[in-house]
Amino acid sequence: MEKKPNYSELFDELINKGAQSLNKGMEMLDKTVKDVFSGSAETSKGDPSATVPAINIIETGENFRVEVAAPGYTKSDFKLQVTNDVLTISADKTMQQTTEGENYVMREHRFAAFSRSFKLDPTIDSKKISASYQDGILYITLGKKDEAITKPGIDITIG
Repeated sequence: MEKKPNYSELFDELINKGAQSLNKGMEMLDKTVKDVFSGSAETSKGDPSATVPAINIIETGENFRVEVAAPGYTKSDFKLQVTNDVLTISADKTMQQTTEGENYVMREHRFAAFSRSFKLDPTIDSKKISASYQDGILYITLGKKDEAITKPGIDITIG
């Protein structure tokens, strides 16, 4: 007599494997969320609910431009430093206290000290770095070394 496969056991095995994979995925997601909000990832210092400015980096033929979205900060809140070809952008701003008779009904934006560091591209000339702050954005220009600047092409006429 031919033995029939036990589909119940196969189904149970598939469910167990799926549950194990789902548990691993949930553990990884939980760790990522904890890292981001606990400050162990690159975030603000001290206050895990503080906003960390978003950063854009744009390359042109002659330079790189870093844009740090930091509304509410002033240029004196920032410190820029290059050490061993690493650019560190940091800021220290304390929370504004409410005056007597005021209470926050809702508070989603907080200021806190933060620091972001970036390894500079070898084409950057550290003597050609400048910065400005306007309309809530810190602009940092990282000039390229002369030999790294893209030169316009030359059209050659075929004779």
